[in-house]
Amino acid sequence: MRGDWATWRGRAIAYTLSFALLALLLVGLRYFTRDLNPTLQNLTQQKEVLLERAKTLTVEAQTLTSPMRVREFALSSGMVPFSKAPKEAQSFVALPRALQNPNTPKNTPQKNTLPKNTLEVEIRWR
Repeated sequence: MRGDWATWRGRAIAYTLSFALLALLLVGLRYFTRDLNPTLQNLTQQKEVLLERAKTLTVEAQTLTSPMRVREFALSSGMVPFSKAPKEAQSFVALPRALQNPNTPKNTPQKNTLPKNTLEVEIRWR
């Protein structure tokens, strides 16, 4: 019976020490991570502020790049509207058939003859 008491006593001491060690480990872990929760709360608040600013900037960018604003900017920068630009009428000669068809075999000789009258486009910006 005496040996039975020593066995139970040894087990009780081992369990008590293991529980004490586990509690000490958890308290130490909590001590070293004590600044984690306030830091996460600050980061969450900063994220909310930045998301709100991003939404505001998105709306502002959409407002500034609206077609009416772009047209106002172009007109103030010297663009001439198509309705007021000088126009010239001219007929254009069609390209030779070999130049129009991209599916022609490569071994077919092509004459690189472009029409003599070419189209010139002038874009004027200030």
